[in-house]
Amino acid sequence: MLSRTPVLATLFRRAFASSFLKNVLIVVQGNAASVVIMVIALPILSRLFPPSAFGVFQSALSLMSVGLVAASLRYETPILTAKRLTLRPIVSLNFVLNLVTSGIAAVLCIAAYVFFPERLGAVKSVLFLVPFWFLSAGLLQTGTYIALRQKGFAQVSRAKMTQAIGYAALGIVVAKLGWAAAAGLVLADMSGRAFAAASLFIRGRKLLLTDWSSRSARAMKVAAIRYRDYPRISLISATVNTLGGMMTPVLMLMCFSSTVAGQFALVDRSVGTALGVIAQSVYQVYLSTFANSLQSGTDEPLRRFRQTILIQFLIGIVPAIVLAIVFPWLFVLVFGGEWHMAGEFGRILMPLYLVGFSVSPVNMTLMVLENQRTQLAWDCFRLTGVVTIWSTVAVLHVSPYFAMAIHSAFGCTAYLVYMLMADRAVRRRVQNGSARVAPPTAVEA
Repeated sequence: MLSRTPVLATLFRRAFASSFLKNVLIVVQGNAASVVIMVIALPILSRLFPPSAFGVFQSALSLMSVGLVAASLRYETPILTAKRLTLRPIVSLNFVLNLVTSGIAAVLCIAAYVFFPERLGAVKSVLFLVPFWFLSAGLLQTGTYIALRQKGFAQVSRAKMTQAIGYAALGIVVAKLGWAAAAGLVLADMSGRAFAAASLFIRGRKLLLTDWSSRSARAMKVAAIRYRDYPRISLISATVNTLGGMMTPVLMLMCFSSTVAGQFALVDRSVGTALGVIAQSVYQVYLSTFANSLQSGTDEPLRRFRQTILIQFLIGIVPAIVLAIVFPWLFVLVFGGEWHMAGEFGRILMPLYLVGFSVSPVNMTLMVLENQRTQLAWDCFRLTGVVTIWSTVAVLHVSPYFAMAIHSAFGCTAYLVYMLMADRAVRRRVQNGSARVAPPTAVEA
């Protein structure tokens, strides 16, 4: 143990001396500030908009988030690693796909309004905004990847704050103007995303506004063929991944009462929000720096991958132990005595939160390495495991606490399996030469 101490000390010294931590702190500032802005704005908006408006907005937001997976058919990921001559066509392809998929969303909304008006219910009031909402979200996604490609972490941070400020400010304005309905919240969220996307495009304007000769339809077609596995495999993988993340609350509600499901929802939302601020910040910086390190021709990608996981684990281990001890008492103190079960759930789920905190920042590694089939295999493994576990819980009629223990154990296992699969993929890339050179395309020739 003593022999490892200098190694860990050296690891932390390098981490704190490197630009990696500095960039993480920059992104954390934006993510944390956006959460604070939303926390401050929520009590104000809740007094201006009725609960029904929030209900419709949240339902529409969930559907839009699922559809966002297909906004550019996953072609946004190659922006991080594309060669210089392929970069502009792939960026242009993303913009074209954002427009096309938004147009498809408009057609679907019109068809739903014409043929199924009675089934839409309150959602019908926001349908006319959905295509524009989808477009703004898709452009923000593309802009974020462009900024990460250029290591514009400060711009990503400011865009996050711009989005939160835009949503809060527009929400208050439209409510004061008499539009205190779900459509007003959608308009506010859409505007926040549009403002954030605009701020990112200003940063990347040199990439967007130069060398139009490489943006022809032929160049985009060649780029689309070069990265065809992203829409062909990664789109399915991302959909399966989204289902895997959404299934647990739904299946838990089917196995237990809404009260038990609500206890889980509170602990998952409260802990997930706190961890997400840090993990998402590390994820964005890691994604950018890892993609750039693939061009180094050294073992830097492997070191960055392993160090990110280890440092996250060392940062989280002590807080996880402390929280596991005090969680039931803490939840009762903060939320009231009726939330004691949520505190117990939090204690049981703490290993899962720790492992997820450690591994989730690197969860795009296989995608960046273009190992889409391996990623799809893991996504299917996780989804199958989640369905199997909760089906078993329903058949055996186990207690909610035992169900949480099984869920936590499988979640930890799934993360560890991903870590081993990704580690193997990175090692193979390093051994074969980090900067894998694709056959020259017609554009690059």
